[in-house]
Amino acid sequence: MTCLLQVPQVPLSWVRTPSGRSCRSRRASVAALPSFRCLPLLLVTLHARDVVSSLIRSNVEDYRWVMQLRYSWQAQNSLLQLHAAYRSLDYGYEYNGCGSPDYVVTPLSERVLYVTLAALAAHTPPLLTGECGSGRQSLMEAAAHIAGRFLLTFSLSPFTSVASLSSMLAGSLVGGSWLYLRECEQASPVVLSALASMLLNLNLAHIYTSANPVIQVNTAGKLLGTCRAL
Repeated sequence: MTCLLQVPQVPLSWVRTPSGRSCRSRRASVAALPSFRCLPLLLVTLHARDVVSSLIRSNVEDYRWVMQLRYSWQAQNSLLQLHAAYRSLDYGYEYNGCGSPDYVVTPLSERVLYVTLAALAAHTPPLLTGECGSGRQSLMEAAAHIAGRFLLTFSLSPFTSVASLSSMLAGSLVGGSWLYLRECEQASPVVLSALASMLLNLNLAHIYTSANPVIQVNTAGKLLGTCRAL
């Protein structure tokens, strides 16, 4: 499929020279760049083209094909599933736009994205570490966009209480969204201990069937199994 974009020409503008005289700027006649909103879509399209070309050229039939992100329709359950390596994740149908423009597809970021999605599919909350500005939040926004999930970001602080954190997790349970916790090192040891206990109970709830609620929810609602805490 070929897409032709008609890019308008930027008109010439008048500029001032250091001597104070007016003249026409030739550099102002450069064609305008595409819309910033289209850049993530263009990057994903080019990356998909390179991946497909590499797979066809190499005639891949081993793990290099299994590790690629794939979508499949499950007719018996009427569900769309995302496959990451040997793990499967139900698609959430949450519209998140064209994706995050801050996420850049590189071999390193792609491996981290695959591992993160595989951990989420295994109901294991991943712990992303790194320096400030290393792209952890952009990575999670890209993962939520790929899986079609709503991503809720919450920054912890020394003033965060156990009750507020429990309410945030309960809201994610009811809505089936992903919860991304930032700056965990700023929280108090009491909050971190309670968070570890709640995450352990959430992980055990997916393994063992229990009639007791993992987290007390005040509002009446169905607990969805699509919630994740990161």
